[in-house]
Amino acid sequence: MFCPKCGNQLPDGSAFCGKCGVQLGQSKTAAPTARVSSARPGGSVSPASIAAAVLAAIAIIVSLLGWFDVYPGYTSLTSYVDQAASFLGLGSFSSFSFGEAYAPWALPGFAGTFSEYASLYGALGGSDADAITAIVAIACWACTLLWAVAAVLLVVGVIGVLRGSGCAPMLAAAVVAVVCAVAFLVFSGMASDMGEGTMMPSLFAAASIAAAVCAFVGRRA
Repeated sequence: MFCPKCGNQLPDGSAFCGKCGVQLGQSKTAAPTARVSSARPGGSVSPASIAAAVLAAIAIIVSLLGWFDVYPGYTSLTSYVDQAASFLGLGSFSSFSFGEAYAPWALPGFAGTFSEYASLYGALGGSDADAITAIVAIACWACTLLWAVAAVLLVVGVIGVLRGSGCAPMLAAAVVAVVCAVAFLVFSGMASDMGEGTMMPSLFAAASIAAAVCAFVGRRA
């Protein structure tokens, strides 16, 4: 090897030049050593990030369960309403029937059934049937779309926190889950005479918020 300053030939691995005294080879090796020592050993995931992934999984599971339970009396009215519609010459309404429970992804089905009942109500002289139907349909579709967005963000967030790539999707999922829960509460309030359900959307929002907090803590750790 040769000295980069004076060109003197030196034995390989020399730390100093014997002619001009310049120091050799130290500045190039010190920085990589420091970078290696700052990395987390073995690429391990922090406990807070693991907790975030578990809570996000709980939120996803809760989101797949029934959110809105229809009162049994309404589920048994289908045949009677159909008979009444036929008697009044309004056609057959046998295509609609309320289920016992609705998950968020099934709420548009509830909106369709509600629309059929509201149409019969309007035909019988009821007022504001179209307006009520439109509001319920908007609330149902809003819940479903927001639920889908939150679920996707939770899945992306779990992958992100486990890989250490960031917690932004988890934080976004928490915000969307809260908005979804609020939209559902609006819908549930409109349809309170037909059924009830507030526990599952509340748990969905709470688990999403807890997952986001843990993901943030894990990112800062």
